[in-house]
Amino acid sequence: MKPGIRIDYLPLEGLKPYDRNPKTHSPEQIERLVASLTEFGWTRPLLIGDDGTLVAGHGTWTAAKLVRDRGLSIPNHPDAATAPTVALAHLSAEQRRAYVIADNRLSELGRWDDALLGAELADLQGLGVDMDAIGFDAADLEALCADGAGADTKAGASGKSLVERFGVPPFTVLDAKQGYWRDRKAAWTALGVHAEEGREHLPDTNVATDWMRRGSAVGGSAFDPVLAELVFRWFTPGAGAAILDPFGGEATKGVIAATLGYAYTGVELRGEQVQANRAQWLKVRDRLPPERLAQVRHEPVWIEGDSAKIDSLLPAGRLYDLVFTSPPYYDLEIYSKGEKDGSAFESYDRFISWYRDIFRQACGRLKPNRFAVVKIGDVRDERGFYRNFLGDNIACFLDAGLGFYNEAVLATPIGSLALRAGRQFTASRKLGRGHQNVLCFFGGDPGRIKAEFPQEIEVGDVAPDDPAP
Repeated sequence: MKPGIRIDYLPLEGLKPYDRNPKTHSPEQIERLVASLTEFGWTRPLLIGDDGTLVAGHGTWTAAKLVRDRGLSIPNHPDAATAPTVALAHLSAEQRRAYVIADNRLSELGRWDDALLGAELADLQGLGVDMDAIGFDAADLEALCADGAGADTKAGASGKSLVERFGVPPFTVLDAKQGYWRDRKAAWTALGVHAEEGREHLPDTNVATDWMRRGSAVGGSAFDPVLAELVFRWFTPGAGAAILDPFGGEATKGVIAATLGYAYTGVELRGEQVQANRAQWLKVRDRLPPERLAQVRHEPVWIEGDSAKIDSLLPAGRLYDLVFTSPPYYDLEIYSKGEKDGSAFESYDRFISWYRDIFRQACGRLKPNRFAVVKIGDVRDERGFYRNFLGDNIACFLDAGLGFYNEAVLATPIGSLALRAGRQFTASRKLGRGHQNVLCFFGGDPGRIKAEFPQEIEVGDVAPDDPAP
C-alpha cells in the first residue's frame, strides 16, 4: 500500500469541536472566514480524529456551516453540506491534543514584513480584491499606512507613511471620514475657508441626497477643501501652475489654489457669487501666517460670465496646467433662474449638450500632458432612475480628446444619512448615497508624467504658524 494522505468529504454535522480547544473565534473572524471560503474555496482540509472530533480547523468548520445555512456557494466545492477532512490516524490521542495547540501556536510565531504587507494589501485593494476575504479591513490598512508601513519597499525609501508623503493615501477610495482628513479640513476652516458664502439659497445635497426637484432644503453642497488641495498637489506640475475652473461656484477651490501658490482662474455666472468669493479671499489672505503668505504668487481670479462662452472670456492663447471643477447638477441644485444657467434647462439632453461644449472649450485650453479632474455625483430623473451622469462625463472628456486615467470614490461623512437611509430604503429600495465620484482624465503621453510632475509631493501643515486672529 502506497503511503499518502486521504481526503474524505464528510457531512459538517457529523463533525464535532474539541471541547477543550483553548483557541477562541470572534464573530468578526468567523465572518472573514466566510468571506474567504466564498472567495477562495476550500484550500486546506479539516484535521480530525478517528471519532470525527476536530483537531484543526474549528473556525473554518463554523464558517462553513454559516455558508451552508445562508445558501452561499464555495467555488471548488459543489456540496456545501460537506467538508474535506483528513483523519490523523497516525497520531495518538495525546498527540492530537497537543497538535490542537501546536497548530495555532506555531502560526503565531511568524512575523509580518509590515512594509511588504502594506504594499501588497494596497495593490490588492486597488485591484478590487475583497479585503475581508484576506482577513484585513480598511482600518487595518490605514493602521499600516499610519505607521509608515507599505509606503516604500525599494532601496532609498523615505520610510514616511503614505499620509506623510501624499497628504492622503493615494487610493481609489478617498475617505473623508478618517482622522487625518478631518484634521486637515478643520485647519482650512480655521483659516476662514467657508463654502457657504454666496450660496445660502441652494439645496444641501448632503441633507437631501435624492432630492430631484426643487425643494425646501437649505444650504449648499460645499466643496471639500482637502479634496481641492489634493487635486492641486497631485495633478499639477507644481507651484505656479495655472488652473482653469469652468464652473467656479463658491470660493473654496480658488482660495486654496492661491494659498498654495497656484494661479487660479474660475468662471462663474452669478455676480453675487463672484463678489462673495473675492471678499472671502481677502479675509483669508489677511489671516495667513507670514510663511504661508510668502507662498502666494497669484491672486485668485474669478471671471463673471457665461461658461458656455469660456473660450472668449479667457485671455487669447492662454493655456492651463489643470482643468478642475465640480460642475452643476441638472435639476438638482438650481443655481439661478437665468436662461444661461444649465442647472435650470428644460431637459437633460439640452443640459448635456451645453455641458459637453463647455468642456470641449476648456480642454482645448490644456497644455500637453496635463490632467482634467471633475468631482461629480449621479442624479435621478423624475421617476427615480439614475441618468448616468457619470457615463456622460466620461464620454464628454473622451470626445474632447482626453483619456480616462483615474477614478476614485470620495467617501463622505454619514451625518444625517443614518437617520434617513432606513425610511428611504423601505419606501423605495434606494440606497443612501454616502459618496461622490472623482473622475480624472489625461491629455497626452502618460509616459511623460514622471518627467513633468514632481516625484515628491510637498505636503506640510495648512498653516505653518497659527493664523492671525
